[in-house]
Amino acid sequence: MTEWWFEPSSATRPVGFWLLGYFANHAAPHSVKISTLRKLCGGKAEDVILFSEGLWLALEELKICGAIASWKLEHESDLVTVDCGLTVTESQQRHPIKKQKQLPKSNK
Repeated sequence: MTEWWFEPSSATRPVGFWLLGYFANHAAPHSVKISTLRKLCGGKAEDVILFSEGLWLALEELKICGAIASWKLEHESDLVTVDCGLTVTESQQRHPIKKQKQLPKSNK
């Protein structure tokens, strides 16, 4: 597992810590809409654009410190995609393999 230290700037502190916890719990996170992230993290910014700017700064800080490998925003759909890279734990790596090995349940 990669070692890193995350100390968000004062401008991104609340959302930065929340994103850190959110993405640390997902080995392969799905793309998420900005509005969904805002609701989930309890973002107080009334203006979505203002929240988005803080989100981008926080994601960039997470990338710089190594907590995530990369992130991108699809402007047409407002979807944020994050790649956790090598920060995925061993148990998180095993989880998708377990799911693939499970046989579908038969309908009796």
